[in-house]
Amino acid sequence: MTAAVAHEGNNVLLGMQITLGMLEKAARGDPEVAGHVARLRAGQGQLRRLFEEIRGHVAAVRPEWRACELRSVWREAHRTVTALRPDVRVRLSERVAAADPTCEADPVLLGRVFRNLFENAAAACTGRVHIHVSCREAVVAGAPGLRVAVRDDGPGLTAEQRRRAFEPFSGWRSPGGSSGRTAET
Repeated sequence: MTAAVAHEGNNVLLGMQITLGMLEKAARGDPEVAGHVARLRAGQGQLRRLFEEIRGHVAAVRPEWRACELRSVWREAHRTVTALRPDVRVRLSERVAAADPTCEADPVLLGRVFRNLFENAAAACTGRVHIHVSCREAVVAGAPGLRVAVRDDGPGLTAEQRRRAFEPFSGWRSPGGSSGRTAET
């Protein structure tokens, strides 16, 4: 069943790809529409990759490591959540205390982490949420690295939600999301 869902999802994505190509041609010269198309294409690529991961869900996820500028990743996640949640004002502030906030990571997987945190914060709040991301240099496992913390001003998690926070598909997001906690990695 999992393979069938992934296969059918990829078929839908193929139809979207064709439609996006036509939209791209029709919108030449309009930078706003081109930006929307680019974000749709990026989301389409993320969905395709997610379907591939679903298909091989019993196998380990294999990150595609490369240089990753963290601000770009969390800013794109913010743009995505803002577009998906026009009913909530999702304000982002950031503090980068690292000379170079670039690291070796998989930007798609890391973007999914930021997007999930931001989506949960938006889901837990009514009208507005302030998300603060900070990044600083740190020693991680004895080597130079970066420490990133995400905090929001939402209501926070119950004790039960904190206990189950990292269980896959536990359903703890509804209602209330993960808002109000700090996630750090």
